[in-house]
Amino acid sequence: MTRRRTSIIAFGILCLVLAMAALWYQSHQPRTFQLEVANRSTRVVEQVRLFGSGLEQDAVLLTLPPGATAILDTPLKARGALRFEVAQGGNRIDTYIVEDTRRLEHLSQRLTIHDDNRFLLDTVEAP
Repeated sequence: MTRRRTSIIAFGILCLVLAMAALWYQSHQPRTFQLEVANRSTRVVEQVRLFGSGLEQDAVLLTLPPGATAILDTPLKARGALRFEVAQGGNRIDTYIVEDTRRLEHLSQRLTIHDDNRFLLDTVEAP
């Protein structure tokens, strides 16, 4: 009975160590943020930029014609702000997607640009 109990305890410890190793590995994998940009306006978008302290590097999209869609993706840092900027027809707006990437719930989002400086940011559902 003692040998069986020792085997069960050893197996339990092995499972715990493997689970902890898997969590550590997953938490240290780089995460990539993806922004799908759709220009549903009647004007050309001169530039869309992802930037902020929460990114390893900025991502820039130049010249998106009406009706076109493109994707920006860039690696995230463990923490920091994530913002986007849109330049269209002499106007430039920028705003936060999230103030700290630790609170980012979805790594894939969609920015839809409409006429009259309307911008819709929503989540892209996983297939």
